[in-house]
Amino acid sequence: MADEQPPNMDPSESARHDDDVFVAPPLSGDDLDDLADPPGWPKVVGTISIVLGAVSLTCGGCSLIMSALQGYMFQMAGMDPTQIPPTTSTVQWVAGGIGIAWTILLIIAGIMLLNRNQVSRMLFLVYAVGSFVLLLWSIKIQLDMAAVIAQWVQDNPDTDFAKTQQGPFAKIGPLIGVIFTIILGGPWPLFCLIWFGFIKREPDDMTGGLEPAA
Repeated sequence: MADEQPPNMDPSESARHDDDVFVAPPLSGDDLDDLADPPGWPKVVGTISIVLGAVSLTCGGCSLIMSALQGYMFQMAGMDPTQIPPTTSTVQWVAGGIGIAWTILLIIAGIMLLNRNQVSRMLFLVYAVGSFVLLLWSIKIQLDMAAVIAQWVQDNPDTDFAKTQQGPFAKIGPLIGVIFTIILGGPWPLFCLIWFGFIKREPDDMTGGLEPAA
């Protein structure tokens, strides 16, 4: 039998072998707390950030492509490109490029948050503050361009483009554009500013006091 002692074994030696068996002590309440799962909100916020960043990156890229092809689109609509006002500017291209870079920053921050990296909090705060600056800049660009187009239409009332700008929608169009810009570009940066700036400020808020996995 496996339990039988070898012949001629000293009983004291057998006792020493029995003493070598390790019995784990029972877990205390503190030990159970250490085994608890870390907070789940980083996965939610990180995933939403990545998805919003991917959507914004796609929309921003398409917007720049459409701006580059705008003259061709007017030709397809039967309009003479020389008889339309300037609808894009260098400032718009610069703002669009910075907006794409800022969207990439959001995606990076979301990925780092999923890994519970403490640097992600600072990235989200930088993203939020910069997004508000870009939002105000974008609104100014839209209003400036609307003023340029309105002045061109007034100076060229007989052009085909000017005729399409008649009616109430042409007057409220810029306002609608500003409202959509605020609705699309404001809520998530505002949430990030409040969440990471005033609510989740400590490292334990992200990890629950546990060391993040390597």
